[in-house]
Amino acid sequence: MSRKTLIVLACVLILALELVGISYGSWRENLTMQSETETGTLDLYYQNLSTNQWLTGPDLTVYTEADWPEKFALVICSAQFIPGGGAPNPDLDDSLTGYDTGDDWLQVAVTGAYPGYYCEIQFDIYNGGTVPAELHFMPDPTHNADALIERFECAGMPIAGALYQIHEGESVHCDLLIHFGSEDSSIGENQEFYLSYTIKSDQWNEPDAR
Repeated sequence: MSRKTLIVLACVLILALELVGISYGSWRENLTMQSETETGTLDLYYQNLSTNQWLTGPDLTVYTEADWPEKFALVICSAQFIPGGGAPNPDLDDSLTGYDTGDDWLQVAVTGAYPGYYCEIQFDIYNGGTVPAELHFMPDPTHNADALIERFECAGMPIAGALYQIHEGESVHCDLLIHFGSEDSSIGENQEFYLSYTIKSDQWNEPDAR
């Protein structure tokens, strides 16, 4: 084989290798996707607490503390919020920041009551979380104050068997009226009553949930 033939074969081989390189070469560019996912927060708490008291005389005339101050001197109708941390927080009303991690309490105390006395507690349950919630009231085993409850309703509906639905940022208004009636023989002197409810709240899914 002549030298010229060898040179030609070498050139053909080099060209073939270059063609192979061209056929397997490519430009590359990567696309990256990242996702950060967080769950919502279920957080309900009390707001806008107020108390009111009055009494009725034998003729059903209504008397307030201003009308008859000495009659109210030894009776107390009080209520306070206790947040999940367990200690009373006077700033809880309308100023709760962030989300709490425990159960909130509404503590009501009525002492020194007598026949004809009324104690009314009004409050809101506010959904400060990021998911809709439903709630219903369940009496605790220690509850024995049905005879004293003249009215207990939220959003204008009695709490017994009711299911309340609250979207995030919304609230439901509740009204509790305690009455020591003179006509009820089950209410005597030096008795203790325990009004105790657990308000169960759950995430609320609905077909047209926002």
